[in-house]
Order: sequence, then structure tokens, then C-alpha cells
Amino acid sequence: MRAIDFFCGGGGMTRGLLDSGIDVIGGIDIDDRCKATYEFNNAPARFIHADITTLDPENLERGKM
Repeated sequence: MRAIDFFCGGGGMTRGLLDSGIDVIGGIDIDDRCKATYEFNNAPARFIHADITTLDPENLERGKM
């Protein structure tokens, strides 16, 4: 199973998903101050600095954020 963490912040949900064996592609948050913490705690998941209201769902499926 693969997942994307919306409103990820520092990545607490991502960490739980990873620890449960779920492949987290990345986390999306509008606050770019979360990036370093998110990526440090959740590698290889990547932080995506974006406003989810402007993302194209088809691009998310293809891994093109």
C-alpha cells in the first residue's frame, strides 16, 4: 500500500504509517518550515511544499508534484 500525507507538518502521521509498513511517497504541506524536520524523520519520504487546493490529482498519481 502507498500513501501521501496531506497537511503533514513535521511528519508524525507519516512516521506512524512507515512504522506500520506503509510506503509513504511523501508529505504535502503549505508551511515550508516543516521540510527539514519532515525529511529528517521520514526518509525516504519527501516533503512537498504546496497548497493542496492547487494540486492536480492526476499529477499526484504519476508522482509529478
